Amino acid sequence: ALVLLVAETVPPLSVAPETAALTRDFVVARPSSLVPFLLSLGARGYLQAHGRTRSLLEGVLAANVVNLPAALVLVHGIGEFAGLGVVGAGLAAGLASLVQLVVTALPIPAMLREDLGRPASRQDVDVPAMGKILRLGVPLGLQIMLEAGSFWIVTVLIGRFGDTALA
Repeated sequence: ALVLLVAETVPPLSVAPETAALTRDFVVARPSSLVPFLLSLGARGYLQAHGRTRSLLEGVLAANVVNLPAALVLVHGIGEFAGLGVVGAGLAAGLASLVQLVVTALPIPAMLREDLGRPASRQDVDVPAMGKILRLGVPLGLQIMLEAGSFWIVTVLIGRFGDTALA
């Protein structure tokens, strides 16, 4: 809902109609990367806490390897497929985020078995610890959201410059 609100606020901010339409299309497609991104943050924390960061680098590299060709095909098309323009760019970012999550998280099941001496189960969830995590994580999440929001505001303000000024 927040993404759609952001997408709908671009035209009233004196952004050129063509730019506003493209921005809206991209902003609506971009959330495909949100869930993989958030899950990869959790995976990153777990891996870093265990001093096992190699898969973090491998995940970033794999995401970049996938993102370039996916973006080229999804934005510009190939063969009979005409491409999706800015929507394709948003979807390619989502695909790259998903690849990054999968590659990054590959060692985690084995690490959990190693930590627990057996496969993980629901009984392993420590509810009081989860409460503490939420008390720490929510303010950090809000900080990340504010940082991203500031970039959004700057981007919108730059969009108001117009095509001639930006050229």
